[in-house]
Parts: sequence; structure tokens; C-alpha cells
Amino acid sequence: MTFYTILPMWNITRNKFAEKIEKLDEYLLTKKLDDMTIGELAYHTGEVEYMFATWFFDIEAPENIPANIQANKTALVQFLHDANKHVTYAMEQLDEEKWHEVIASRMGETTPAEAVARLIYHTGIHAGQISIIEKTTTH
Repeated sequence: MTFYTILPMWNITRNKFAEKIEKLDEYLLTKKLDDMTIGELAYHTGEVEYMFATWFFDIEAPENIPANIQANKTALVQFLHDANKHVTYAMEQLDEEKWHEVIASRMGETTPAEAVARLIYHTGIHAGQISIIEKTTTH
């Protein structure tokens, strides 16, 4: 039941994020404010999804995750699609009773349900940063 409660919340956030990246002109991926480009923020978002799948859902990331694709829109969109598919699959595999078990991680102790809330928050923060970079570099 937990998966089916959490999944729609994850999907609305993550799908909006993916749409944002898909609609960007490719040249914007190299635009940055402070230390990170839009492409780097998007890539980082996918990286964290793979990391959380491992930490909180015990599903290892594939060995062939692409690198240095932050300025390649086609590759970046595919990477984000694959990362989302992976973390969603990992969530789906978790037994119901484990969703609220505390897990120790590098971020401290948290449950898989709380980890998804953090992913939603994380994705939202980076979507906002991307919007700010987009607005400040295109006007």
C-alpha cells in the first residue's frame, strides 16, 4: 500500500522535472549560476536517484551509467528516464513492512518512505534552481 500511496507524489514531481529538461533548448544546459550548470544539476538529480535506490531499497545501480553527458540533451534526457525507471522499480520491489524501517545511511537514519520525501524535495529544489538559471541567463 505504501508504494501505491507514494508513487503518485513521486511521479508528479519527477515528471514535471523531466518535462522541464525536455523543453529546454540544449544550449541552456551549459548555463550556470554560481557553481553548477543546468546540465550538471539535472545529471546530479539522476545520480541521487540511483544512490537512493541502492541505499534505501537495496537495488544496485547498473555499472554502465553514462558520464560527461551534462551538455548533451538527448543523452541527459535518456539518463534521467533510466534513473527514474530504476528508482521506481526499486521502490516497487520493497516489501510493505520495510517502508517504515529505519535505515542507516550517509545522510543519517531514515526510512524508505522518508527517503522518497527527500527525493521529492531534492528534485523540487533543483527544478527551482534550473528555473532561476534559465531566467537569469536568457533575459
